[in-house]
Amino acid sequence: MRRWGGMGLYGVVLLLLMAGGAAHAASAPDPVAGPWCIAHADGRVRVVMEFPATVSASSLSHVHLQARESDRDDQLRALPAQRRVQSIQRPLADPGQVLTLILEPQHALYHNIEVWLRPGRSLRVNMPRFPHRASTARFMVMSGGTWPQAEDVEKIQEALGGPLHGAILLPGTWQRQLGYGGWEHQVPLLVPMRRAGADEAAMLAAVGPPGDWRGGIDMGPLALPVIDDPIHTARILSAYEVDWIVPLDTHGRWRLDRHAARQRHHPDALSLMLDSAYRREVVPFIIGAGAGAGFLSDPLLVDESRSVQAGAGGVRYLSAAMDGTAPIFLPREVAVSLDRPAVLAIRANQESLYVRMQPLADATSGPALEFQWQHRPQESMGPAWGIVDVPHLMSQWREEGSEAALSLLAQAALPDLREEGFTSEILRDLQGSSHPAAGHLLRRATAVDAAIVNEWMSGLGEGQAGVRRDVLLRYLAQPARFEQAAFRNFLRTTRDVEVVLSALRVADLHGATSLLEVIRERLALQVDGELPMDADETVQHAIAHALFDSPYLSPTPLRPLAVALEGRVAPLARQPIERFLQRYGRERPADQR
Repeated sequence: MRRWGGMGLYGVVLLLLMAGGAAHAASAPDPVAGPWCIAHADGRVRVVMEFPATVSASSLSHVHLQARESDRDDQLRALPAQRRVQSIQRPLADPGQVLTLILEPQHALYHNIEVWLRPGRSLRVNMPRFPHRASTARFMVMSGGTWPQAEDVEKIQEALGGPLHGAILLPGTWQRQLGYGGWEHQVPLLVPMRRAGADEAAMLAAVGPPGDWRGGIDMGPLALPVIDDPIHTARILSAYEVDWIVPLDTHGRWRLDRHAARQRHHPDALSLMLDSAYRREVVPFIIGAGAGAGFLSDPLLVDESRSVQAGAGGVRYLSAAMDGTAPIFLPREVAVSLDRPAVLAIRANQESLYVRMQPLADATSGPALEFQWQHRPQESMGPAWGIVDVPHLMSQWREEGSEAALSLLAQAALPDLREEGFTSEILRDLQGSSHPAAGHLLRRATAVDAAIVNEWMSGLGEGQAGVRRDVLLRYLAQPARFEQAAFRNFLRTTRDVEVVLSALRVADLHGATSLLEVIRERLALQVDGELPMDADETVQHAIAHALFDSPYLSPTPLRPLAVALEGRVAPLARQPIERFLQRYGRERPADQR
């Protein structure tokens, strides 16, 4: 038998089989998500991919990063990187594993980095390239409740005039969505601070150690410092010599979602932060990382008693977790409720700062909300500061039909709008206008006084459902007005379940049984067929629990409702009803005799 290299034919065949098996083991499939880049403050970059849990460790061990040393170099060279593999279980998804390759700063400067998966298959990595001071910075800010899809990101980039430099992830439960939006491989991710429960530990391990951006994000003309403690706001802001500073309140000290503690409902908790921001003069607004129920405040100033008041030239507060839920109520300091799922998009250069609340593709129709600031020392400061000539603009709109004047009026500060006032004729003209700013200004009118639009409530069309919601939420912010007949009639007949849920929460906070009585009357209308039943079983349960488990309401008017609803509500909502009937019976004791 002829031998080769001292091996017989059997040995050669065995070697070939082993080589084929090794090549197969070295072949990794395409990832189910990624590669996406997570930028760290120290210059390191994490390249992250998710693979099915069934992919073997030996296959992943051959996945590596490679790059050319220059654009003229034809040869790809492997880059040294720390390697981590972490098992992960996303909600409602198959088990997976996350492969993280960590590049040191000196290796993250290559422009043409690729992920090698198997012979003939590699994926391009879009490395972070942040802007310099004299250029334009473009970012988007979001949370887990407002995760965009690829088409949303395309609209944002078109509106901002170019590709995004980064996506800032606010604290929240975003592990369900991360990597599945179809855009993450194109936009670097920045995570300034993270708070999460045990169910997100695996994803946080992939993102990196907590607090790598705890000092804030400084990108060209724009800085986004993290304010962890308001006492240090002035010191933190003074460290930045940039054109624009937008602080990140990662604790969400002013929140209006229904789950927020009562002390978070008032902006006075922001007084120290707002005062320091106002004195810095390059801080147009503060981003709050709340938990849903987005809103944008009026320009805010701090008076001598440390109370927060609306006033032209002040600093706005934007609760950016815009998941589409309604606030618990709308205090007078809030300019507009951001009650559609949306992503915050920011464009900054040396002259101006442009902000856009871009509705997600699956949100209800409607235009994006836009604001623009210019520096205060300039004559034209941009309407977002709230410094506008309201009487002149009102005259331009009413007499000349100027839509530009209408857009500026919608951004005026509340005291100036209140001084000008809203007559019946103005409200009628706003209601009849199809311009987006007319709807915005009509919603601003509810902050001046919700009562002034009472007479128009019944005539508002479906396109102005936001005005109806705002009227009710403005009333819910004023317990002294809970007994007003107009408000009670609007609440009794509303089909807006978000308002109903907010009313239930307000009733719980204030012990307002009068609100529960109105909700009971609304339920009676539903039982009689005058209003449709709420379709969502969680809403049905919330109403049933608030009414039938309440120790403060008389069981007499509730008993016939409980009997009528037994077979008409979802199983989840039957539990409070069954408890009520067991406690009080199907008939009054006097009737049983």
